[in-house]
Amino acid sequence: MLLGVVLIFLVLAYVVGDAIAEAGKQQLSAYIQKILLNYLQVVTLFNAFPLRWPPGLEVLFEIQGAISTLGDHLVNPECVANSMSAAELYYSKQQAFATVPLFMVLGSFLLWFLVGRITNKKFFKKRSERNETTLKDKFVVTMTSVLYLLYPTLCKNAFGIFDCKWVGGQPFLKIDLEEPCYVGRHFTMMMLFGVGQLIIYVAGLPLVVLIFLHRNRADLDSHVALAR
Repeated sequence: MLLGVVLIFLVLAYVVGDAIAEAGKQQLSAYIQKILLNYLQVVTLFNAFPLRWPPGLEVLFEIQGAISTLGDHLVNPECVANSMSAAELYYSKQQAFATVPLFMVLGSFLLWFLVGRITNKKFFKKRSERNETTLKDKFVVTMTSVLYLLYPTLCKNAFGIFDCKWVGGQPFLKIDLEEPCYVGRHFTMMMLFGVGQLIIYVAGLPLVVLIFLHRNRADLDSHVALAR
């Protein structure tokens, strides 16, 4: 698990550093990297389909997921939690991953705010030159990169809580066939972390990007739009 955390920070450092270095520049290599990352993220989602994938292909999915997605490919609490039932562990993971984006955004802000304090640069200062990349720009890039890598995991978790299997005419949570679906604890978790994540993350994050693009539709070639 510790190795997974280290790998996450290394992947984040590379993706964020590369995005900041390319801020405001349009290069073919950057487009190719994004297309490749998108491809790996989509392929990784195939592993969630209930098909009998060959063992070698499942390992390949895990490797591709570790490279392109921040999630339980790298950090899996099941390795250290032995006293909880499968349903309790699953709900705990749902709660943890639902709050990760909030902590990532807060962490990104604190990082660049502290960088500004150390370098005597104001975080909220207006750009003095048209092509200047401010600390606020770097914060937006960092936040966007992190959420971009988290997005497949957020989608998987949001839809996964609705994944029930009918046994004896009654639906049970697929992750734990002793947990009845749509009643009691599952209904509460489904409404909070299922419907909630669908609205806030699965639909909300792309909607925020769409709003940003729409607001800047007449100025998409500007440095600030390209940088962010």
